[in-house]
Amino acid sequence: MDSAGDQASETEVGASGPAVRYWLAKEGVRQGELRLAGQTASITAMETRASSILAWSVTIGIALAAATLDPRYRVSAGSSIVPAIAAAICCVWALWPRRWDAPGHRYSELERFGYGTELEYLEAIAQGAEQAAEGNDRRLRSFSLALRAAWAFLSLTPVVAAVAAWAARP
Repeated sequence: MDSAGDQASETEVGASGPAVRYWLAKEGVRQGELRLAGQTASITAMETRASSILAWSVTIGIALAAATLDPRYRVSAGSSIVPAIAAAICCVWALWPRRWDAPGHRYSELERFGYGTELEYLEAIAQGAEQAAEGNDRRLRSFSLALRAAWAFLSLTPVVAAVAAWAARP
């Protein structure tokens, strides 16, 4: 009985039996598209950060190289150029073009599957999206590691300069 007490209440349970397989395939496609779109947004944001760090580390490295021409700054500038260059190298490695799987399939790919039902196509698309996302996850992890290393190296640059300057004082 419902709260009014005059009729039985029903609970919606959605698809059941064989219909669950079809729902799962549709949901698998939807979730795969969401995951791939999220990964694309993540890699784009990380590429922006890496490009910024690269620009700063190259600029700082050039300034430090110029500072080594003055004997007063040769030790501190020369030693601190190393982490700046290391940061740039990490960024170049991270930004180097690599395989990236985007959502979607070409019609010719779908046609080659040769399945007989919509369900089979949906399941294949969902499995493909899952495989693509797993490959992208590996790319995101390696990019993230390189980006963290670049941040660490760039952050060390002024520390190394200060320590070298302190150690070289008369």
